[in-house]
Amino acid sequence: YLLSEAQLHLVTELLASHMCTLYCPRAVLEVVSLLRKMTSQCLTVSEQIVSSAASRHQQWLNKSLRSRQRQNYFRMLDSVQYLHHVFSLLTLLITVELLNAPTKSAKAPPECHCYLKFLKSLLQYTENMATYTSPEKNKWDESWDLTE
Repeated sequence: YLLSEAQLHLVTELLASHMCTLYCPRAVLEVVSLLRKMTSQCLTVSEQIVSSAASRHQQWLNKSLRSRQRQNYFRMLDSVQYLHHVFSLLTLLITVELLNAPTKSAKAPPECHCYLKFLKSLLQYTENMATYTSPEKNKWDESWDLTE
């Protein structure tokens, strides 16, 4: 599916890991907070896609999908392939950045500001993906446009 078993294990470990933030610079706290939020959103997207794929597959086997639902199911199957690559890259980025988070306080303020802006844009991307892949929205074409 979207994330492999090893990646899902890594994501859950990242969410459960404890980082000492006592007397930590504000920039480091903000970076860690953004990375944890992104991790949570990635996990949400993965869970939503797995549950949607399982239910649609069961409906497909029972031949209970209407024409429009079948088309939407095929769009979902096509999108899972590219979403897998995107979320694999995001998982790798989050892991590396979490490991390097304590060094972020040494950056100059303008560089730190650009870095935080970049992380906030990635967080917005993951939040939008969580919205587009929710069972209520089911917007697979829009998720593709968002990724391009």
